[in-house]
Amino acid sequence: MYLCNHRSWGDFFMDQAICNGGAYLSRLLVIIGCPMSSLYAYIAHSTWFFNRKKGIDRDALGEYIQSQWLARPNQGLIVYPEGTRNLKMEPLRLKTGVLKMAFDYQRPVQAVITTNKERVANEKDLSYERNVSCVTSISPALEPHKFESFEAFVEAVREQFVETWEDAYSCKPEDAIAYDPPYGLKTPTYEPVPYPRRVWYARIVIILIAVLVYASRK
Repeated sequence: MYLCNHRSWGDFFMDQAICNGGAYLSRLLVIIGCPMSSLYAYIAHSTWFFNRKKGIDRDALGEYIQSQWLARPNQGLIVYPEGTRNLKMEPLRLKTGVLKMAFDYQRPVQAVITTNKERVANEKDLSYERNVSCVTSISPALEPHKFESFEAFVEAVREQFVETWEDAYSCKPEDAIAYDPPYGLKTPTYEPVPYPRRVWYARIVIILIAVLVYASRK
């Protein structure tokens, strides 16, 4: 499980590139703002939607995440444990919902903090920038089975998140090790995520619709 910092909508393509194609956990309301991309994300199984509300059954949410994870085990899950967009220069106190799931189902967690994502794409200002230098700091993975209690696990994760944040934001781009995802390699070393069969069905339907529309114009 990748614990990333949430800065802007730029997160949603940058973090996936940095984390080698990890899936996203997202609330259902995102569908209203981005209906077409959300539809494709659902079909491709690259985003796992849930109904975010007060008093949510955390056990049921954990079971849902685990079921989605088992259906797409290759690339892990990208989450934003601060719980909201944070443009401050220091991290917020982490929420414990996804950490509880990681602890219960023994999923290792890893902090992945990246600077300047809000400059690459900022939906609030409707601005985009090119050639932005971003610094990413990645922590070692923490394995839940090495902790005697959930509380001890959460405390370690919070400390590591802050340390990784400080490491990223205290580093000047010119002092960092330059890389071109994935990590300067010419070709990915990870296994590609297999497309669900429903993706191919959707593509066939779209192609047929396009053919019919084109034919009807003649």
